[in-house]
Amino acid sequence: MKAVKLKIILCLALVLFVSAVIFAAKSEEFSAGQIQEIWQGIWKSGAVEVKEPAVDPLSEQQVLKEMAGEWTMMSRSDKLLISVETNWQFAISGTKDGKAWGKSGLWKVISDKLVLFLKEDNLPSFVFRKEGKTWIFDP
Repeated sequence: MKAVKLKIILCLALVLFVSAVIFAAKSEEFSAGQIQEIWQGIWKSGAVEVKEPAVDPLSEQQVLKEMAGEWTMMSRSDKLLISVETNWQFAISGTKDGKAWGKSGLWKVISDKLVLFLKEDNLPSFVFRKEGKTWIFDP
């Protein structure tokens, strides 16, 4: 019984530690390893039938050449306007769950994905390519 309580306490301590790191972290504080752990963890925590996709490699040069400027994406039933700037700033707006909204922040290319660090969110969002198509994943 004591071993079970100890495991529960250790798990809670780990969750609190990770939460504190994520809530306090800024984009420059995330390592490639941490981003990869978040990416994998989000996919594992989702629906069982949805597997982590194998993504096409994406580089900063590709983002600057092919994604800089404004472009529109559909996310589920939501239409998003994404503005990617060459100074690593971005803005995203549109409708989400039927309501108008907008956010902004910094972007970086990490582990072959365009990682969006929204000022208002604790977890980054991901833009990735799979089989030549661009997808957005907002945990």
